[in-house]
Amino acid sequence: MRKTWKLGELFCGAGGFAEGAKQAGFKHVWAVDHHNESCITFGKNQGFEAFNQEIGEFVKKDSLKKLEKIDGLLFGFPCNDFSLVGKNKKLKGYYGGLYKKACDALDYLKPNFFVAENVKGILNINQGRVMPLIMKDFKKLGYNVEYRLLNAANYGIPQQRERVFIIGNNIGVDNPYPKQTHIDKAKINRS
Repeated sequence: MRKTWKLGELFCGAGGFAEGAKQAGFKHVWAVDHHNESCITFGKNQGFEAFNQEIGEFVKKDSLKKLEKIDGLLFGFPCNDFSLVGKNKKLKGYYGGLYKKACDALDYLKPNFFVAENVKGILNINQGRVMPLIMKDFKKLGYNVEYRLLNAANYGIPQQRERVFIIGNNIGVDNPYPKQTHIDKAKINRS
């Protein structure tokens, strides 16, 4: 019998990341977002309502110790300060440093793996010097970690959407990344 990997998710929004994980055979056991309507929508999409809480409160040890044990943590940490259309405050903005809240959760929960996602712009901040700092913070927690820029169009999605995916594990294996598939560019243009 195949093990069902249990997931938790920070910054879950309406549940897009969770839906992909569910379709891949993973099971969410908890999630959190500060936006109430997103938590309600997440519940309708995933069958249980996400915690509606500010991330700083959620990642305190008193909160984390009450959670069901997880095998993996997902988080699409807010991109407002990295996005080309945002105010571009980088790590100095309110949102720029929120990945550190994920570090707090990883440090306490110690799941076997994590998957994080963010916008392409994170790679160019301060002439490319920010991403190595973020990676260093994850490595300090004992994770074998790497990142890749992936385009959804290369994986069967009819959309040109580039995102940075960071995968880390502490179980001594190579980090898996999906194999590219071919999609008809005409399909993308018709979408």
